[in-house]
This record gives sequence, C-alpha cells and structure tokens, in this order.
Amino acid sequence: MLPPLVSRLVSDPSLAIEHARRYAALTEAELAYAGQYWQRRAVAAVAAAVLLGVGLMLGGVALLVAQGPGAQAGWQANWLFWAVPLVPLALGVLAAFIAAGTIQPIPFATLRAQLAQDAALLLPATGPTAAQAMVNSAVTQSPEPVGEPAGAAPSPSASPAAAREADPS
Repeated sequence: MLPPLVSRLVSDPSLAIEHARRYAALTEAELAYAGQYWQRRAVAAVAAAVLLGVGLMLGGVALLVAQGPGAQAGWQANWLFWAVPLVPLALGVLAAFIAAGTIQPIPFATLRAQLAQDAALLLPATGPTAAQAMVNSAVTQSPEPVGEPAGAAPSPSASPAAAREADPS
C-alpha cells in the first residue's frame, strides 16, 4: 500500500506541478524584495556621498568668500555663507542614516518558513522535533510576520489543490 501523499500525487500529478510553480513565484517575490531593499540602500549611499561632498565644497567656498574683501567691507549677510552649505550637509547626513539601515530583513525568511512548514507536513516520522525546530527557527529569525511579501503569489500551501485535500467532502 502506498502512503497517502504518494497515492495522491500519482492520481493527480498537477498538484506537484502547481506546488512547484507557487514555490517559484514565492522565490521570485523574495528575490524582488531583497533586490529593492539593496537598491534603496545603494541609492541612499550614493546620495549621501554626493550631498556630503557638495556640502563640504560649498563650506570651503563660503570660508574663502567670508575671508574675502566683500566680507571685510561690512556686508551684512555673513550668515548666508554658512546656511547654504548646511542644507546639503544635513541632507547628506540623513541619507547616510538611511543607507546605514539598522533593520535588515533576513533574506528568504518567508521561503524558509514555507519550506519548514512543508517539511513538518511531509515528515511526520520526525514528529515535532526536527520539523518544528525548522519552523520555529525560520519564524524567530524573521523581523516581520511570516507571510507573503506585498504583491507576492499565494504560498504553495494555499493552492486550490491543498484546499481540496483539506475539505474531505
């Protein structure tokens, strides 16, 4: 006698194909999310470098002009020499904090959690020991709730075939 999972896959092989397709969609969504995160950090780092460089150059120019003959003659807008470089310097510091990003998402946390859940379902012989430990480690490593990223395809376990298996009628 075949195990129930094998007999189900033999009777309806489209379930395995649909499951694999959903894993591919989940992997693609995780890659897109990670790519967007690193792209945002790279853009913020470049913006910080450019803004800090511009601010330092403007500060140097302000220092030279403030010591020039116009400032010596009693020009009343000396505060302007220092206000102009402070704007790009402040924006550069802000961009540097964004680029530093203290909270980094764990790559593929959702995919790991889904694989752990499937392992827990497919490996009942190991019981709640190894499979549950995989689920717990994937969930505790994730800084955000385990689920699908925005715009992602449904998880492999949420397929219509899984719903048919859950409904015995």
